[in-house]
Amino acid sequence: YQRRVHGYQRRVHGILSSAMKLLLLFCIATFSFGWTIFEVHEKITDTSCLKSTAQEVFPRGYLSVGKVDPDYAENIKKLVAAKMSTTGYMFPCFKCGNPRKQADELMDATHMVKRRYFVHVLAGQWSEDKSANRAFLKEIAEEFTTRSNIAGIATNAFHWETVMGKDCEEFSDLMLFNIDLDGNPSFADYVPFGGWKLPRSKLFIENEKNC
Repeated sequence: YQRRVHGYQRRVHGILSSAMKLLLLFCIATFSFGWTIFEVHEKITDTSCLKSTAQEVFPRGYLSVGKVDPDYAENIKKLVAAKMSTTGYMFPCFKCGNPRKQADELMDATHMVKRRYFVHVLAGQWSEDKSANRAFLKEIAEEFTTRSNIAGIATNAFHWETVMGKDCEEFSDLMLFNIDLDGNPSFADYVPFGGWKLPRSKLFIENEKNC
């Protein structure tokens, strides 16, 4: 599914067309003054609708069960062929261990460089040991960097403080993709956490069908 994210730098506005009904399930987000991003959780069969309604598409790349999404590599190929801006995001598998290997498996699926991979930090998918969670995330972020990529963080205050701790600010140099499913692209209600004074993007609609 696709997600709509709202950010604060770019000044392009993407509008979904209700006439487009190719039924790809997605979550929608806009980034940087309406720069529209789709997060896709299914196989992409046609990029034309995505290209007409979004500026960037982020397919799901890594599953919380500890393996690359089977549709990821093919989705990336289609988006690159359509000349769309794309990268990937991951749900890490803490219980699987070896965080660097998980990051490598995601990158090896497409061999893209100079990309930002968003790491989802959600309560229930990590351990109860906040120090161990921080160390795990640090290794993932470092591994992306060693291969000319960079990590971003997808979370919100509740999930971050539950998983990493209220005092954890060591990742605030990474881009924040704030999860706030209020249906409103505004950052007006954002309350700083984790050292992030403002997010760079906002997920505000989930589970929407269009393309």
